Amino acid sequence: MPSSLIPQKWLPHKTYIFLGLTTILLLLAFSAFLFGPNLFLFKDIGSDTLNVFYPQLHHVADYLQKEGLPTWSFQQGMGQNILPLSLGDPFQWPLYLLGPKQLAYGIAWMEALKLLLAAFFFFRFLGYRQLAPLAQMTGGLAFAFSGFLLIGAGWYVFSTQAVFMALCLWGFERLLAKQKGETFGLSVFFLALNMPVDLYIIGLFVGVYSVFRLLELGEKDKKAIIQLYLWLMIWGAVGLLMSSVLLISTIDQILNSPRLGGESAFFTQLMQEDLGSTQKAEALTILGRLFSPNFFFGAAYEQLPNGQNVLTYKGWNNYLEAPSLYIALPLLLLLPQALFFQKGKQRYLSLAALVLLLLPLFIPFFRYSIWLYAGNYYRIYSLFVATGLLLLALKGLSKLLQGAKPNIWLLIFSLVFWAALLYVPFLSAKEVQVDQPLQNLLFIFLLGGALAIAALAVEKYRLQAFGFLALLFLAELVFSAKQVYSNDRQMLSKEEWSKNIGYQDESMAALAKIEAQDSGFYRIEKMYSSSPAMHNGLNDAKVQNFKGSSSYHSFNQKNYIRFLAKTAVIDPKDENQTRWAPGIRQRPLLQVLASSKYWLAKEPLNPFFYVLQDSVGPVKIWKNSMFLPLGFAYDTKCSEERWEALPKDNQSIRQQMALLKTLVLAKEDLPVFAALQDNPLTDLNPQAYGPNELGQDIANRSGQVVSWSKLDQKHLQGEIALKKPVAIFLSIPFDPNWQLVVNGETQSLYRAQLGFMAFLLPSGEHQIELQFSPPYWQPSLLGSLLGFLIFGGLLFWQRKQ
Repeated sequence: MPSSLIPQKWLPHKTYIFLGLTTILLLLAFSAFLFGPNLFLFKDIGSDTLNVFYPQLHHVADYLQKEGLPTWSFQQGMGQNILPLSLGDPFQWPLYLLGPKQLAYGIAWMEALKLLLAAFFFFRFLGYRQLAPLAQMTGGLAFAFSGFLLIGAGWYVFSTQAVFMALCLWGFERLLAKQKGETFGLSVFFLALNMPVDLYIIGLFVGVYSVFRLLELGEKDKKAIIQLYLWLMIWGAVGLLMSSVLLISTIDQILNSPRLGGESAFFTQLMQEDLGSTQKAEALTILGRLFSPNFFFGAAYEQLPNGQNVLTYKGWNNYLEAPSLYIALPLLLLLPQALFFQKGKQRYLSLAALVLLLLPLFIPFFRYSIWLYAGNYYRIYSLFVATGLLLLALKGLSKLLQGAKPNIWLLIFSLVFWAALLYVPFLSAKEVQVDQPLQNLLFIFLLGGALAIAALAVEKYRLQAFGFLALLFLAELVFSAKQVYSNDRQMLSKEEWSKNIGYQDESMAALAKIEAQDSGFYRIEKMYSSSPAMHNGLNDAKVQNFKGSSSYHSFNQKNYIRFLAKTAVIDPKDENQTRWAPGIRQRPLLQVLASSKYWLAKEPLNPFFYVLQDSVGPVKIWKNSMFLPLGFAYDTKCSEERWEALPKDNQSIRQQMALLKTLVLAKEDLPVFAALQDNPLTDLNPQAYGPNELGQDIANRSGQVVSWSKLDQKHLQGEIALKKPVAIFLSIPFDPNWQLVVNGETQSLYRAQLGFMAFLLPSGEHQIELQFSPPYWQPSLLGSLLGFLIFGGLLFWQRKQ
């Protein structure tokens, strides 16, 4: 609507009007979660909410209450530093304050808040782009209700990305227009604090945007341009320094994860591909999800009579990973109008920006390059494209709001063009399946938008036309949000949450029984998942508070994954298996090595050397009769090369046997353990390896064990008396940030048994202490403190200027 449609006395309050309108729309869109029966936790394709994000939130909240700063945790895999990705998202801080038992009720409120802030930051960013006030409001709303944000909110992390991207764009424009850089510095701080990869990918987009923005403004003063980029670098560097308390630890984890540097990394595979072109199913999905996030149906699943779950989504890849370019349909109609209103250089700039944005959609090589060949992703690149389309469309809308009349012939062409793309490519497509009722409804939205825009050409109907266009736009936004979070989706209800199902099932009573009678260090293998989602979870230990061995995590501990790969539990070349790590629940001999003491099972199983001890409802508690406690001893050694040379038949059973008989070390570490005898591993006979020989191995290992007086997550203390030199083995994934102190003196730890820790002790009595600190912790704290001091100094100097 033109500014004249808003009383002049309201214009100074446009920010409050915008925030009020956005809040109302979000309350409508999220009403089922904020005031209704559902939690913002999904059993369908959004199962990551139940299997990854909620367990992490619950565990960190619990850790903060019990042990303070979350660092090392034995509830993630077999042990890992959890400081990275635990405290970096400020929208999770209020959830931690709610505590582990109540935070599930706050998730929807945080997601709604994120969309509100994304809208607000983008609104403020648009305020520097010479748009009519209502075009500015339209842009903020369209950004918050874009396909990427609507879908991304259901995975939590992606909505956070969008908030900080909008903040970064606002910060850039504010520095450009007013020479005030604190907003940009804060955006870099939050991006780096949360996820360093986001800093790169969003920084790339903002960097390209800055070049086109300067060209658009016709800036030719080289000194001013150099000064602008210098200040961007200064404020950016200060933001990075402020974030170093978490940034350094997170970078260390990413660089040392199998996903980036292991055999499963995508770099080699993707770099070998030629320029290529987008496949048909992918291209159709790109097109369809420009019109609606649910163009190929939604995120729900159907259960077939045979019990198999089938997803309703029928596009390329899956509901999350597929490109989602949706912005409101009237804005698509305004794209040609925007180009029509532009002249000369401005039009060429817009066309060049569009080509640059859209090229990676059609030539995957460029998209791989954006992601540095780390994976075949769209993700936030979808938002980049949507933002570029939105910015161009808003120019056209602003011109109309300022009194320009639409080009009717161009509008007719636009309607025919978009209507053709809405239907024609999908008429005989077998690669994807379209939601046809939705397709027809989208055409009605498109037609209604075209009629409203056409009516703007008639002066006496302009007010009514703008009013109708505004109502249509707002209705479409709420409709799209309701589509993404429709009642067809399998969501966890608040009523279900209050009952003994899911993570609150009989497992909790079984675990309580075990804990009541056994307070030592031991692992528990659950042979089932308590997650109520369609996909089995691997992170039950984080919610149910026990030490397990499985882990679903983006960056699993490197040596934990190395151990699973070397023992043939997972395929190290399969990137998915390095994230969905099943642990050792199917390897009883490895469970002995790892101090696993109990099984929880519901179905009949081969007990091996486990003895049925108790039951709670359908849950059976099995106890390991061959249990080895944490901190047992070896008096022989061999090299990893010798161990690798053993036959790998029958689940590498000889290699598993060897791990219980001798300490396996890297070749370069063998001299340190010279006091131990060499073990040639020549008498391994799997056929004869029964209870007697296994029992003898257990007796040999358990003859000398550490007696622990303290067993916290990040601090262990114990003692041991030895008659001869031995190696003490700890089934804790090797991490150089563990510090070992023996009898008051610091001692080195070494990687043993393919991924765990060991150290040599001479004969005598020993006091042992192990403590974990995040990597470069002291410099990180000092760096953050210095960063905040510099930030404050710059802010003071800036205001004085």
